[in-house]
Amino acid sequence: MGVDGTPPEVDMAIPETCNGQDDDGDGQTDEGFPVGGPCAVGIGECEASGEFLCTNGGDRICSALPGPEVDEICNGLDDDCDGTADEVFAGELGLACSVGTGLCATMGTVICGEGGLPTCSATQEEATPEVCNDADDDCDGFTDETFPELGDPCSVGQGACAAAGVAVCSEDGSGTTCDAVPRNPAAELCNGLDDDCDDQVDEERSCGTYVRDQCNVWLGWAQFGAGPPAPSETWGACPVEGASVRPNLRCTGSTPDGQLRFLTLADNYELSADDQLAFAFTCNDEVDFLFDGVPERLANLPTSFELSLSLGA
Repeated sequence: MGVDGTPPEVDMAIPETCNGQDDDGDGQTDEGFPVGGPCAVGIGECEASGEFLCTNGGDRICSALPGPEVDEICNGLDDDCDGTADEVFAGELGLACSVGTGLCATMGTVICGEGGLPTCSATQEEATPEVCNDADDDCDGFTDETFPELGDPCSVGQGACAAAGVAVCSEDGSGTTCDAVPRNPAAELCNGLDDDCDDQVDEERSCGTYVRDQCNVWLGWAQFGAGPPAPSETWGACPVEGASVRPNLRCTGSTPDGQLRFLTLADNYELSADDQLAFAFTCNDEVDFLFDGVPERLANLPTSFELSLSLGA
């Protein structure tokens, strides 16, 4: 009983629940339960959107249902709905990579590509025709394959200037060249070598090989008083066995091996002790030496004699 004799007030309100009714009698329905508001369930690719609804039991739920889990692929998404995207590719993504071979090779990083698989972000360069440059220009995995002579032995220069090397790429890449450097020419010596590198050996007239290859020895007989009284270049005009330089004068020359030919005198040629012996030494049809100024007479020579020539090196 109240102090004024009236019965005490009794709070008859009940807690509000989510049921579409004003349970607590305050003139509002389902206050504290924002029914109809947006909501979502699930994570990753399983996430679904809906709105809040009340249940028969007075609770609030989301109207959406999460999507099904699938196997993880490389696509930047959380396909298996575990809260992490592309986790099965974590050891590959972001690593350095390259595409193409030779000069077509380009660097990039591993990213997710079409089909859900990792791929390299780089795009390879276009191939070009192969040139000789120690590179794979046509991007076929082979270097300078159109120049099979690379590395083969080669030489430059001639004679004593010759130097050995190997075939290498030329500066413009169009072919190969020998990497050897020829030696400098030197003065020609009598040594069987081409010292001055002119493709001739011992070409100086003082060399035995020059004498052997370029020179001839001529012997002649002349009746007394008919031969040359002194050295005469007319000897250079006696290149044939039995040839006549002038009346009553005959001569013969050496063969390439240094041996003298036989000289056959005419039947009416009478050799006497007063006849003269003449001697000439010619090189390339030029007279280099004539015995001396006074022809020897056969009377002053032994009955037989041998002319020995040293025409070697």
